[in-house]
Amino acid sequence: MHCGWNSVLEAVVVPAGVAMIAWPLYAEQKMNKLFLVEEAGQAVDMRGDENGFVGADEVEERVRCLMEAEGGRALRRKVEEVGKQARDAVRDGGTSHAAMAEMLRSLNGDEGGGRHD
Repeated sequence: MHCGWNSVLEAVVVPAGVAMIAWPLYAEQKMNKLFLVEEAGQAVDMRGDENGFVGADEVEERVRCLMEAEGGRALRRKVEEVGKQARDAVRDGGTSHAAMAEMLRSLNGDEGGGRHD
């Protein structure tokens, strides 16, 4: 995945959760890759050579790491856990759902339960 933020969110929230191979192209995608790999533990990274070229051997190595190695199994378990948390947050009554409803009430001037004209 190229590590654009919308793609990251889609991979996290889809019903099964998707473990990712982070392969950023430009802009904020490199920062997103660092977060996904080093902080969130949701992806393995493509490294490439000194010129940024990624060969077939590295692609195979990263896919095998994700699908067969113990580290990949642990990563996939974490992806499932985080995906469940994300889906719970956007359900009716979830934290994201509640925060959005509160923001809309605030924008409508209905912070205290009634309009303030």
